[in-house]
Amino acid sequence: MSIKKKRLPQQDFSALVKATLKKKKASEYLDYIDDLILNDQFKEALSLITKAKHLFENNAQFLNREAQICFQKEQYNKALVIYDLLNIPANKQKRDLCLGIKLINEDMIEEALKLTNKLIKSRENEISSRAYGLLADIAFLNKDYKTMYRWSREALKRNAFLESLVDKFFLSIVLTNYFKKSLPFFEKVLDENPYSAKTWLCAGKSYQKTGYDLKAIECFELAIDTNPSLKEAKNLLVETRGY
Repeated sequence: MSIKKKRLPQQDFSALVKATLKKKKASEYLDYIDDLILNDQFKEALSLITKAKHLFENNAQFLNREAQICFQKEQYNKALVIYDLLNIPANKQKRDLCLGIKLINEDMIEEALKLTNKLIKSRENEISSRAYGLLADIAFLNKDYKTMYRWSREALKRNAFLESLVDKFFLSIVLTNYFKKSLPFFEKVLDENPYSAKTWLCAGKSYQKTGYDLKAIECFELAIDTNPSLKEAKNLLVETRGY
């Protein structure tokens, strides 16, 4: 499901939840839940969903929203259970992606590969990016690290906002020693999503490995600006500066 709503201004989302609990129409609950999901306020959205499922027992849309949150949070096993329960055709690709992950976890690699090769053709970046991430996982299991690099790069190219893809891509860089090769790509990713502390951190580590200390320092500083609690960036900043 694609939610086409404007982001809410910064506000007290807990107050929003309390206000919505007083409403009686299912459509009003759904509107507020969609706004919360769009603003990544998953805890508050789940609170409303729990309440709404009791009030509107026959409305599958609330369970569908719960599955959407599980999918976005990469809780794929739980999402798969809900998608199978709902059996809604519009959810098929998300359901199949969750199944692909389950197949990989159960060492059914060939079956997972067949399914994933279909999903990478999806027109939805949310699906295709995660599917390329699955191909990277399969390549990792096969110890084919150059292919892992290729697929994880493709995944991050399609979705610069999914941080697990950043981790996957950086692991492939470490395994292939493609630090210098990856620098221009990191710049493109950060142009698209400059709010990812993890991406700034990984870019900084890549610059550090290739001897570009000034660029590394800049990246570590920006990582800390984005996430002041990022201890690794602080340690690496001190290490690179030398004080």
